[in-house]
Amino acid sequence: MIKSKEVLFEEWCSEFYDKFTDKESSEILEDQDFESLAIGFFIAKGLTVIESVDFYRTQCVTNSKF
Repeated sequence: MIKSKEVLFEEWCSEFYDKFTDKESSEILEDQDFESLAIGFFIAKGLTVIESVDFYRTQCVTNSKF
């Protein structure tokens, strides 16, 4: 069963994005592509590759968590 978009987006924020966008972590991750990180995160949460890309573009980018 796939989680709701709201739950999945909240997990992205709390489990990764908010946790690793502090000053110290963001310096380490500044050369990384958050799109790739997010897609991998969503695949790990059960979405397909296509669903993960779409979710990133429609939820993360729209809500400025990219």
